[in-house]
Amino acid sequence: MTGRTLSKSFPYILHSGMFSTDESISMEELKEYYSDLFQDDFFVNTKIVGTRIMDINDERYTVYIIQVELPFTEYRIEKRYTQFLDMYKKIERNYKDLGIDQNNFPAKSIFSTFTESTIQHRKTLLDKILKFLSEHYKKQQIIEFVEFLEIKQRIEWLTRVPTTRSMGSLRPDGEWSGGSDMDQVNYYLNIFNYNTRNLCQSFNEFEVFLFEKRPKFSRKAIHKLFHGDEILDGLIHLCGKSENDSHLTCGAGLQLFVRLLDHEYNLNAEIYSEIFGRVGLRDIMCFQFDKHIRAKGFKSCKVSAMKLLNNFISRNPNIAIDQILREDEVIQEFETWKSSQKTTSIKAENYFKLKV
Repeated sequence: MTGRTLSKSFPYILHSGMFSTDESISMEELKEYYSDLFQDDFFVNTKIVGTRIMDINDERYTVYIIQVELPFTEYRIEKRYTQFLDMYKKIERNYKDLGIDQNNFPAKSIFSTFTESTIQHRKTLLDKILKFLSEHYKKQQIIEFVEFLEIKQRIEWLTRVPTTRSMGSLRPDGEWSGGSDMDQVNYYLNIFNYNTRNLCQSFNEFEVFLFEKRPKFSRKAIHKLFHGDEILDGLIHLCGKSENDSHLTCGAGLQLFVRLLDHEYNLNAEIYSEIFGRVGLRDIMCFQFDKHIRAKGFKSCKVSAMKLLNNFISRNPNIAIDQILREDEVIQEFETWKSSQKTTSIKAENYFKLKV
């Protein structure tokens, strides 16, 4: 295998493309490639910022959402308890002098695995282990930790971020010259994923671009905008997120998504709605509708969530509401809102009939 070692210059790391290989890499080669990550001026900060219970193919498990901060980027990954345990065992076995065993790893639990107290207890202990490794991984060049955080994949993706030149330019008629619609989607998805601290502003800027310039996106481009790919999260995974328990970001994201499906804002809303109607239950749960409908004092977030959910349910009459909403109070609130919207619509229709 050919390749170059990482330079101490971080911009070089981003643009060298040295991770672009499909060949298997040995531990020694990984250490060589990751050499700069073990220098004193490099830092890796981690924090578990949330949890989520997943129900997939009759399997239920909890994922822990980890915020990873590097000198040149930050991103989030999701890991299961078993993945933490696998990493912990490897490090405990391969780096005996590190002292990781001095940290209490949460024990396996047969009962009460999904109770709030169990999840929070595990989250606290796992967060401490990540912080310990962030402070000590350079000592013995712990590749297992670096690989667990998916740093290689993130650096590799950053070498493929589209530039303004590759995107082309915008003509007065709203069409792009020299760049495809997929280039534009890739560009904005990169902004959303690698600029999470300003996600609210990014959503607003993207909304202005869409509804003022009115670019024409193909079905394939819209699908990627919604779903992302193996590296980048799409709008479905991003719009329901709330940073630091603030509903400002998710409110902007949910409002953006609602307007994509609204003919009043989007001339191609029917295509967007059709693709949205085919979203699977696993992905639709990423919107965290319970959390947003339950929110107090965040009307924009709440109403946008209910509009989005109503759009999806109306296109999927075979899906029961309790498959998406888990809390009875939230279901009741949604049904009450839905009834009020129907009543308002009927009143408006009768009003215009009288006028005629």
